[in-house]
Amino acid sequence: MGQIHFSKEESRVLGMKLGRSHLEKDGTSDLVEEMIREEYDCCIIKTSANLRDQMFHLQKMNMPVFNSGVVRRYRINYREGFQLKPYSFSNWVEELYDGTQLEILRELVNDIFYDEPIKFFNIPIYGHLVTKEQELECLFLYLKEFDNVLRNGTTKRMFLFLNAEGKYIGLTAMIDIPEEEHGDSVLSGILPAYRGKKLYGDIIKFIENDHFSRGFDYGICGARIQNIAAQKAFSKEDLYVTHYEYTYYIFPLLNRTEQSIIKRSISFKDISEMSFIMDLFELLRKEDSLNKLSTWNLKQTYKILKGKIKKGISYELSVSFPIFSDEEIIIVIKIHNNNDLISIYQFHFAK
Repeated sequence: MGQIHFSKEESRVLGMKLGRSHLEKDGTSDLVEEMIREEYDCCIIKTSANLRDQMFHLQKMNMPVFNSGVVRRYRINYREGFQLKPYSFSNWVEELYDGTQLEILRELVNDIFYDEPIKFFNIPIYGHLVTKEQELECLFLYLKEFDNVLRNGTTKRMFLFLNAEGKYIGLTAMIDIPEEEHGDSVLSGILPAYRGKKLYGDIIKFIENDHFSRGFDYGICGARIQNIAAQKAFSKEDLYVTHYEYTYYIFPLLNRTEQSIIKRSISFKDISEMSFIMDLFELLRKEDSLNKLSTWNLKQTYKILKGKIKKGISYELSVSFPIFSDEEIIIVIKIHNNNDLISIYQFHFAK
């Protein structure tokens, strides 16, 4: 069992091989090996700010890495004088999601989270790979599984909120872990027209009251530090900060291609870094679709896997094109010797 979970549905919707991992200890060498072995296009990695060595190694990987934001995580204890809390926004009711309200859920997801669904769209260059509509579809597929059914020791539950006129205005999703007597609030949201009315604070109180009524010892929740409204709501409750959680997007881009893969053989007369790369480029420019690279700028080079290249030996190249547009081209070159993968390079060109 590896550290990375292959996200089948997200990969299908996004058109790239995507994996997720929540790292809880230092050390990233095994992670890199798994990314290469399984040929991931993107890996979304979560880790605690307490693991400073791990954060350093993630940021220094020889592949594109982006920090998509920081979540401040909170905890509340229910065995230390907790009392049920009254709500400020009284004219709303909750409805337990049971897996049948799919169209309602889809509409809520689209209307609540359109501005910032998963975070791909604001990552330089790579945001072009994914549309907001694809991100929203992934979020919908994730939330539709919160159907109040116990599986593998956990229950994913979700409540939909309605106002006095019967309009759906928000939702909250949580994961219960009965054996450990705690619940984790994973996502909450409110329609834009109903924000600023203290409803988010009431959702927090609703979660706390729900956990307390179930006899849990404690509850976990959190929000991005840039979410000022959520942070203000948390500050008014009896919560304390446990840690900060970072999310990194890593792009090996080892599986996706927008053009047919090119396979060629090459031997190197000189294995110095500059000469080696120039030989690769010279071979690429002989391809009709790539001769324009001679007038483009090489913006970035990533040595994802750097093995030992020897002079005079014939190597097999596999060249893919994860991004191929009129303005930007990303090229991934895998170098093999007798079917053994020796090196992987990723090159970014811009017009």
